[in-house]
Amino acid sequence: MSKKKLSWTNEKITKLKSHPLVNNPVLTGSQVTDISASYVADPFIIEEKGTYHMFFEVYDGKLGHIGHAISKDGLKWLYNKIVLTDGTSHFAYPFVFKINNVWCMLPDKGENGVGLKLYRAVNFPEIWTPYIELMSSGNHIDPTPFEWNGKWYILSFDLVTNNTNIYYADSITSTFWTPHPKNPFLNGQYLRPGGRPILNDGSIDLFIQDGRSGLYGEKVFRYRIIFLTTTDFIFEVSEKPIIEANRNGDWNSSAMHHVDILFSNHRILPIIAVDGADGANNNYKFSIGIYTI
Repeated sequence: MSKKKLSWTNEKITKLKSHPLVNNPVLTGSQVTDISASYVADPFIIEEKGTYHMFFEVYDGKLGHIGHAISKDGLKWLYNKIVLTDGTSHFAYPFVFKINNVWCMLPDKGENGVGLKLYRAVNFPEIWTPYIELMSSGNHIDPTPFEWNGKWYILSFDLVTNNTNIYYADSITSTFWTPHPKNPFLNGQYLRPGGRPILNDGSIDLFIQDGRSGLYGEKVFRYRIIFLTTTDFIFEVSEKPIIEANRNGDWNSSAMHHVDILFSNHRILPIIAVDGADGANNNYKFSIGIYTI
């Protein structure tokens, strides 16, 4: 993952808004054609050879599966198919990134998942296979990798302890990940990773979903790490959320808990994949939207 050096990546990401050229949501569970879907969530977007690709969770009411959609402009999306499932395990949060010219994915395996496994594309974007088991123990929800000053870090949430922890290793393909000595990074049932980090010159912007009001996934704050080593970390939190439920009865009236910003979009406005949910009493039906700054 490369650092983003565009001037607006730091200070202009304060409050995101619906993209003016989009009628949100751009993807819903009703557009999934190969399984019966309750909702779609956790979108990650990338561009490959002039085509935009989105990977996301498709929840069927019992299990999550990883779905794929394509776009020519990053604004209008066409559902393709389920690209990662085994019929018995839960898959979500498909963090897609490139390592040495190979597309890889680091999904979470849900509340019953143990360990953390990296997948790679053998026929991008539709065929993915297990690559390396990074960790063989622990519960790792919303695993969020990034490289910083010669080390790789993974931020993940543990449903057992309600801690968001940091782990580090010399390589993303390492099988020896060390828990950070200052763990937990965060503690709270509804306080956990919510999207792809931004690597700036001298700082790392993390997106953290925040439901401390008691409403799961209600909003997302930016956490800026201003100092990070294998022995210490210091971070600051944005005063206001960058996205939040709008409470107006719309598609995102109950929750918004994910952000993925695509900078290399060749357009004036950045393309930002978000999700939102409607529904009462945490009976959420997530959909996917496109926002911008």
